[in-house]
Amino acid sequence: MKHKKVPHRQSDTTTQIRALQNRNAQLHSSLQELLKLIHPAQPSTYVPEWVTQALEHSPSLVVMTDNYGKILYANSAVSALSGYSKKELLGSQIQNSLLQGQEGTFAHIASVLHSGRSWKGKIPHQCKRSQSVLLEGAVFQHEDGLGVPQFVGLWENVSDHAEIQKEKAKLSRELSLLDEISGLRDFGCKTCQFCEDVSKVLKKYVGFDSLYFGLVDPETNALHFPYATGPIPHPTPVENVWDKELEAPFLTVIRTGRPLLWHPESSSLPRSAKIPASWFGLPLRTPQRIGGILCLQHSTAPERFSRDDFKLLKNITPQLALSFEQIRFEEELNISQMRSQQVLDTAHDMELWKSPESEQLLYVSPSCERLTGRTSSEFMENPDLISRIVHVEDRAQWVKFYTKKTQFRNRRHEFRIVRKDGEECWVCAVCKNIPGPDGKTDQGLRCSLRDITKHKKLEENLSYKADHDSLTGLTNRNVATRHAKQVMAKSRRRKKYNYAVIFLDLDRFKFVNDSFGHSCGDSLLKEVAGRLLSCIRETDTVSRYGGDEFIIVLDELENRNDAIKIVKRIRESLALPFLTQDKKITLSASFGLVLSPSNEPSPEEMIRSANIALHVAKESGRNKIRVFSKKMLERVLKMSRLEHELQAARKNNQFFLVYQPIFETGTEKLSGMEALCRWQHPKHGLLYPKEFIPIAEESGDIIDLGLWVLREACSTMAAWHKNFPELSELIISVNISAVQFRMASLVDQVSTILEETQLQPDKLNLEITESTIMENAESALFMLKRLKTLGIRLSIDDFGTGYSSLSYLRQFPVTSLKVDKSFTADMLEEENSLEIIKAMLALANAMKLEVIVEGVEQSHQLKELERIQCKYVQGFHLARPLSLEKAEDLLAKTHTCLEAE
Repeated sequence: MKHKKVPHRQSDTTTQIRALQNRNAQLHSSLQELLKLIHPAQPSTYVPEWVTQALEHSPSLVVMTDNYGKILYANSAVSALSGYSKKELLGSQIQNSLLQGQEGTFAHIASVLHSGRSWKGKIPHQCKRSQSVLLEGAVFQHEDGLGVPQFVGLWENVSDHAEIQKEKAKLSRELSLLDEISGLRDFGCKTCQFCEDVSKVLKKYVGFDSLYFGLVDPETNALHFPYATGPIPHPTPVENVWDKELEAPFLTVIRTGRPLLWHPESSSLPRSAKIPASWFGLPLRTPQRIGGILCLQHSTAPERFSRDDFKLLKNITPQLALSFEQIRFEEELNISQMRSQQVLDTAHDMELWKSPESEQLLYVSPSCERLTGRTSSEFMENPDLISRIVHVEDRAQWVKFYTKKTQFRNRRHEFRIVRKDGEECWVCAVCKNIPGPDGKTDQGLRCSLRDITKHKKLEENLSYKADHDSLTGLTNRNVATRHAKQVMAKSRRRKKYNYAVIFLDLDRFKFVNDSFGHSCGDSLLKEVAGRLLSCIRETDTVSRYGGDEFIIVLDELENRNDAIKIVKRIRESLALPFLTQDKKITLSASFGLVLSPSNEPSPEEMIRSANIALHVAKESGRNKIRVFSKKMLERVLKMSRLEHELQAARKNNQFFLVYQPIFETGTEKLSGMEALCRWQHPKHGLLYPKEFIPIAEESGDIIDLGLWVLREACSTMAAWHKNFPELSELIISVNISAVQFRMASLVDQVSTILEETQLQPDKLNLEITESTIMENAESALFMLKRLKTLGIRLSIDDFGTGYSSLSYLRQFPVTSLKVDKSFTADMLEEENSLEIIKAMLALANAMKLEVIVEGVEQSHQLKELERIQCKYVQGFHLARPLSLEKAEDLLAKTHTCLEAE
């Protein structure tokens, strides 16, 4: 008799995971479109900054290489995941870092790209910290305006997704095998035929050399082997499995009722046991007894059974045991009514037979009470009860399935039933019209129901994990992207439809993590998630994008102003203090918005636009709200071009230094110079630090640029000391960026430059902003102490704008405080500003620190500062930043005056 296979239906989880995998393809397409906007005259190493900004804080990894594998660009996500810094990555061969140990991978990708195609796939990546992750993405070839080919790759860490897929695959594999096993046995099927069919099915799921079945006679306890396949013969029959004088692995399995997995290194079997290189035995257990054993074997040592094989086969042996029991009864009682009754009464699942002429039930197994809470007699007396216990939402589909007739083929359907106690459970029904002796007439319908509630819950759990953030319970960026896509589709269909996308980032969250620990930070994120949810409507979605970033999609707004109102409500909610782990913490957030109607072609680009607006908000200060506009995009494009041109500016000597004098009040004696960097751009003219330093910090170019400024300033001051001996006490001040200050090598670099330029250490003053120092006060204290060992001077720049703690300020080995010019600007109009300056002077005097007040632009400001005994000042009223030539003219005049004295 021919046995049909039951097809396995793909679940909703599979569809969701596949949609998750398609995200890279969508981002790949978006990235190609973005690269088309590059100016045709741009060199081959250009990567648009607005793309970088859109992805910089996202978990997605973007890498650009030249034709030979040299890395031209890598975003922060690459550094964070791989453990390599941007400095280590840029200019290195991708085969020596990101594709280390995979020499052939880049060559293969390059060959695919040279053929005019893009490459998509997965690659394993060994991080610098030895962690192994799985990356999935796409690589395509892009030519810049000069025709130079570049390889652009977009990757995503799918290690977690791979685990979910792995669990889903295991579940799908088990369900599929169960379905196939369930469909093998027909009425009248013989034992040997069933064994052969099972062997063929198992061969598709588990590799083995040999297989045999052993069945125990319930009357005599004799063990015989009805079927065996493969090169290894089955054992000889046993007259009594309980004979204590007999020892064998298969007897151990039958006696203990426990499966046994054995490899050569296993010590769980007697050393005298003569068995193959790898052996797997499982008991065929029914509720009443151990009915036999299933054994699989490998004859060669390298082949072995896995733990997944063990679990899979262990879960299907109850079904096999039941089938063997049913066959045994059928063979013994010649398919009599008694045989059917006995077999079905011991079934694990609910069995029912329906008459072919009517809805009358011919038989319902007593086991139905375990599944439904109702007795078989209740079903026999009420034939429609089987349909009435089906969940109301699933009932129509069940009736259609239950009443449909097919030509003796298995039909499978999953649905919910409501037990007598009110509990819902999922069941899988397999139905088949039973043929008569002639193979054509219909003898009725046989329907087997199996409880699959646990499997369904596991599927739901996997689906939930694929779409939710494990820490906060919020939906993740995949759901945010899908919701954004939905609102964009609605907007195209409905003219008066309004929506908004909000990208928010918590201000100074890193400070919370560094100060109170990651456990506190995690608790805070959970509370933030709760407050965000309390501020939105049921139609809206809050998603955690990653880290301390969140995306909110507002649906069905009455007008655009409603979005601003909701954002302000969120801002007010977040401004209330958080009590986390007995710590009172105050937070704020920056917001970037995209309001409908928007021109973004895809949800990814709309989120990117909101991210750009967020960055503009953060640049404007904390707790700001900014709505995306075309001007922002133009600004980002300009910054992007500047970033690219920044790399060539030093080579073309476009950077130069100017020097702003620092004077003593009263005598207006020159006490030092501050070195300031300028960029003489060939198109945009003179650019000031605020226009290019942030870009240099983002790209990593600040490291080389900062060293050049420091070396140039020290060299210049050393030359001035030599040329103007009377001015040998002059001090040169140099600004150190936050990126430089965090570098462990800074101390060695400063020491080397002092040695090279022969500048006396105490004539160098390094200025570090207050916000940079207080970003991580403990680390800053350590770095300041190391710098102080060089004998140099240290100054806290922009003092008064940050959050300095007096306890820390007392420990910092600084020489001076530089009062921010914002206090000077309105010191005479705003009494508070003048009082703050006085307080700073008093604080500095108490701690024996010098004070320099910058931003002195009017004579009455200078007079007031003299009156309150401020010793050092700097500003346009006294002298603007001077070119090298004009600075030397000033020094010459000062030197002449000193000589005359």
